[in-house]
Amino acid sequence: MKKVKSLFLALVLLFSLTGCYDADEPNDIVYVMALGVDRGAHAGEYTFTIQFARPTQISGGASEEGGPGGEEAFGIVTVNAPTIYSGINLANHIVSKRFTLAHMKLIVISEEVAKQGVLDMADTIARSSDIRPNIYLCVAKGEAKAYLEGIHPVMEVNPEKYYQLIFENEYSGFVPKNLSQDFYFYMTSEEKNSVLPLAAVEEGTEKEEKGGRETKGAGEETGSEDSGGSSSGQAESNGAGEEEIVRDIEINEQGFEYRVKEYIAGNMDVEKQNKSEVMGLAVFDGDKMIGELNAIESELFSIASGQFKYSYTNFYSQDSPDDPTTLRLEQNRKPRYKVDVSGDHPKIDLEVFLVGDFVSISPYIFLENDIQNYEQEITGYVQEALEKFLEATAQDLESDIVGFGSYAKRSFWTHQQFEAYDWLERYKDAEFHVEVRLKLRGTGLILRNEERIGE
Repeated sequence: MKKVKSLFLALVLLFSLTGCYDADEPNDIVYVMALGVDRGAHAGEYTFTIQFARPTQISGGASEEGGPGGEEAFGIVTVNAPTIYSGINLANHIVSKRFTLAHMKLIVISEEVAKQGVLDMADTIARSSDIRPNIYLCVAKGEAKAYLEGIHPVMEVNPEKYYQLIFENEYSGFVPKNLSQDFYFYMTSEEKNSVLPLAAVEEGTEKEEKGGRETKGAGEETGSEDSGGSSSGQAESNGAGEEEIVRDIEINEQGFEYRVKEYIAGNMDVEKQNKSEVMGLAVFDGDKMIGELNAIESELFSIASGQFKYSYTNFYSQDSPDDPTTLRLEQNRKPRYKVDVSGDHPKIDLEVFLVGDFVSISPYIFLENDIQNYEQEITGYVQEALEKFLEATAQDLESDIVGFGSYAKRSFWTHQQFEAYDWLERYKDAEFHVEVRLKLRGTGLILRNEERIGE
C-alpha cells in the first residue's frame, strides 16, 4: 500500500511541476503597445504600423537612472498585409524577437478605413485570444501611422501608460471612453450606435514630426524607410516649426461652455511638445463611420449617457456677458431615462442630475449673493444644450449614440417585436424632453462678496 501511495504521490508531483508547453521566455518576445491601421496601396490590403516597446530603454537596462523615455522607449515597424495577424507574421521576420499582442493597449484606425467599414478588423479583435477585450480603439483623422509617429509622451516614460491615462480620462468629458468589447457589441446591435474617440497629429506639424524622427531613427531592426535621415530634412522641419499656424476655430456662443472653442482632434491651438491630440468622437452606423462631434458635443454626450464625472465648465452670465463664469461641474447621480413607444414616434424623457461649485467669477458681479437666480439661469443653458445635441443626433446623424434603445426595448415582450419596431429607423423622428436638476452648492473660499468695486 505504501508503494502505491508513493507512486501516486510521485505521479502527482511529476505532472504538477511541469511547465506549460507553449510558454514564452520574456527575452524571446517583444510587446506591441499600439497598432495603426491604414488603407493599403492595393485592394484588400492594409498598412499596419506596429509600435513596440524597448524594455531596456523604458527600465533603464543595467543602469540605475531609469530609461530615457520618449521616442527611444519604443520602435515602429510598418508592413503591408491583408489581415492583422498576417502583418504580425511578416513583422516577425524583421525584428530579432517575436511580436505578441497580449499587452497591446491601443488600436488606431484611420478615418479612411473607418468610413469604408471595420467589420473584418472588429471580428479579428473579438475572436483573438491574444488581444484583450479591454483595449482602446480610436479613429485617426488622417493616417494612423502619422498619429503613432507623433506620440512623444512628456510625463510618462512608458507610452503604454500614456495611452491608459489619456483614454481613461473621465474628468473632462471631451474624450468618450470606449473599449473594444463595447464597440463590437453595439456595432451589430439594433438598440444603439457606437462611438470612438478621435485622435490626430496637430495640423501643420506632420512633416516636422517625420523630420525629427529621421535624425534619431527608430533602429535598424524596425525596417522603417525613414531611419536614414538627413540634416537638410531637419533644417526644413525647424523652419516649418517656426511659422505660426493660424487656425480658424469656431467659438461657442451658447450659454453652456460659453466662449469655449469647438475643438476637435488635429485642430487645437495649444502649444505643446507632444503633437498628438485626442479630442471629440467619431459616430458609427454599424461598422462604418458616418460623422464626428467636437469637444463640447462630446461633453454633452458624456452627460446624457452618464459617463460624465466632473469638469471645469464655462457658463454665460446675464450680469456679465463679457466674462464667463467657471464652475466645477459634477454629475452626482446617473441620469434617468423614460422612453414611450406607444405613439407614431418615440417620446424620450431624460433627467440629468448635476452639482456645481464656483471656481471663477467676474470681479464686477456678485453671484454669491444671488445663487438661486443664477442656478435657474445656468440650468436653462444646460437643458437647451442637451436638447439641441439630442435633436442633432436624431435628425442630422440619425444615430442613437446615447443608448435610449436599451430602455425602449423594455416595452416589448420579445426581441422579435423590438426588431420589428425598427428602433434605429424610428429614432430619427424622436421627440425629446430634457429636465436638468442642477444645484450650486459652494462658492469656494468666498462666502459673500461686498459690492465695493466700481463705487
